[in-house]
Amino acid sequence: QQWVGVWATAENQSEARYVIVFSVLTAVTMLMASVRSMAFYASSLRASSQIHAGALSSVLGAKLGFFSANPAGRILNRFSGD
Repeated sequence: QQWVGVWATAENQSEARYVIVFSVLTAVTMLMASVRSMAFYASSLRASSQIHAGALSSVLGAKLGFFSANPAGRILNRFSGD
């Protein structure tokens, strides 16, 4: 915001340096937002994979009584919902 204030009070606002600095600041902001989005996507994917792997190992290691007490559809819905 400080740079925009300097640019707004400048005598010759059409100088190339103001446009270049504003363009660089905009590009850096867009790059940082993209990096943040990719990091969030990667961490979400990793977390969901770990949750699924843990649930799968628990189901595969369950005793037979679990499968007779719970219908297969409920188990599958649980995996697809998480």
